[in-house]
Amino acid sequence: MINISIDQDMYNNIIQAIKPLEKSEESVFKTAVNNTAKKAQKLLAKQANKVYGGAAPPGILERSSITKATVSNASVQITFKSEQHDLTKFKTSAAGRGQTRTMYIGKSRVKFPISATQLKQGAMKTLEGSNGMAFCVTLGNGKTIIASHVPGRTKNGSGKIKALLGSSDKVMVQNDKVYGTVSDEIGDILQEQCQKALNKAMGGK
Repeated sequence: MINISIDQDMYNNIIQAIKPLEKSEESVFKTAVNNTAKKAQKLLAKQANKVYGGAAPPGILERSSITKATVSNASVQITFKSEQHDLTKFKTSAAGRGQTRTMYIGKSRVKFPISATQLKQGAMKTLEGSNGMAFCVTLGNGKTIIASHVPGRTKNGSGKIKALLGSSDKVMVQNDKVYGTVSDEIGDILQEQCQKALNKAMGGK
């Protein structure tokens, strides 16, 4: 969750400027912060899409939500909420390279090791699970995942596997390459929106 709120110096300046007006300072803050949140939401989603590769990042904006500021609470929260995405939603190599081992899923032969990276510009790395190399497997419901063997047996006697997962929306957005890159720009947007809201409250455009 990303929080956006007014800093104390900006608060004091707006209080002084708006004292002669009938409009409350809380109303000005609410407008400025809500407008900033809308822009920040799009900016963060766009930056995450630049940094991360695969199918998961492009949907971040649609999965996020904003808890708007009110007159009584001039702060806002942008929530980026999702479960951890399957690693297949990022950049992966379904067949791997330069390998000598194979396995079968039904009648299909699947090569491994499998390599993957979550970053769009990141180098692909060979995946290893807690008990041997990772592999691609199709589940009974038809869903294909990247998994690794783990100790133990299922009720029918087959070996247990664990799906390898990537980052959630929240983790992607909070990455220094995402939020850390645009945080200053969000601060500039907040100042700009405060000035616009103040000008409007004072009869300007």
